[in-house]
Amino acid sequence: MLAVNPHADMREAVRGTFASLSFHSIDAAEFRDGELDSALGLLDADERQRAARLRPARHRARWVVAHAVQRLELASFLGRNPDAVRYERTPHGRPVLAAPAGGRQPVDFNISHSGDVLLLGITTGGRIGVDVEAWVSDDTADRSPLWETLSEREADWVAAHDDTYAAFVRLWTRKEAVVKALGTGLPDNLPALDVLMAEGSTESLLRAPDGASLKVVDLPSPPGYHAAVALTAPDVPVHVVANAPAASRFSLLP
Repeated sequence: MLAVNPHADMREAVRGTFASLSFHSIDAAEFRDGELDSALGLLDADERQRAARLRPARHRARWVVAHAVQRLELASFLGRNPDAVRYERTPHGRPVLAAPAGGRQPVDFNISHSGDVLLLGITTGGRIGVDVEAWVSDDTADRSPLWETLSEREADWVAAHDDTYAAFVRLWTRKEAVVKALGTGLPDNLPALDVLMAEGSTESLLRAPDGASLKVVDLPSPPGYHAAVALTAPDVPVHVVANAPAASRFSLLP
């Protein structure tokens, strides 16, 4: 149920409910003079205030680009101007689209960025959670605190791999995606959230500790990254959308 589609607007390519996933490069070095200013100009007042507090400058630039891309993609998907995209937050702090007058907003979204990669997910069915994580092997690092987040089955699975950290990151992206889809924040007992799949599988129906069932899919990712998506509507098909580097999105903005 995982497809690659080159169209930015999936509404024309797929009928019914679906989830669209897209990867973007947010390497600040790719941006010409003025493009970061254009990206910053797309953000609302709250986003600009938050960006101003971020350090160092490279981290701030990535954050600005990630949220500007999010706004452009949502505006294109909804058929609105970027400044007409409004956000609200749930009681747990999860950002959602502000519902239009007279009806509940049927579109949900989620973003994650790590290193120079942004992952954006949009769905027309249920809620979506995404996570992308960069990983670098380092045999000298103390990983023991990370293993404490794993169930016994997960810990055994990780230990069976030559690169235990890469294996851990694979599981962590699934856990993070599930938590973000549920929108309740990180649970106190992460080992209870077991996200193992059948050997060789990249997609599975998993059950959260509260009994909720979610579809979780491992996504084909850039080298050095792992990524996953979780959906509260298990029947929603998942489509990966090809995208240009984010820098090209802002070169024509006023």
